[in-house]
Amino acid sequence: MSWETWSFAFNVTMPNLLILLMGMGLHRLGQLDDAFCDSAMKLVFNLALPFLLFFSVATSQQSIVTHFPMILYGAVGTVTTFLLLEYAAVYLMKDPRERGIFVQGGFRSNTGIMGLAFAVRAYGEQGIAVGSLYLTVTSLLSCSTCCP
Repeated sequence: MSWETWSFAFNVTMPNLLILLMGMGLHRLGQLDDAFCDSAMKLVFNLALPFLLFFSVATSQQSIVTHFPMILYGAVGTVTTFLLLEYAAVYLMKDPRERGIFVQGGFRSNTGIMGLAFAVRAYGEQGIAVGSLYLTVTSLLSCSTCCP
């Protein structure tokens, strides 16, 4: 691979990795406790991320039809992963009450946090617009599969 490829990958990946490592370090030092992390996670997933997705999709010029193959891939991947994890949970989780947590944790990926961060670092505003289309569809699908 060329130096430009390595440089691009480094520039996209490193800021996200540094923020992740900083959070882990602050948690280990006691600067971020579990209560803060739980509150921040609720704020991000219940308020900030839905607003980001809504406004990104509403204001972008991206078309679902144009990106249909990517969205279909995401939908098929989400359903397939869900079904495989449901099957695996029967054998891997001894306590039936733990199976739902196992499955949800396995198929609801960090696309909303890490994926969009990578997309915006790699492709700018267009990356977040296309990533938001993908994430909106797969989020709706994953909510419908885990929350009947």
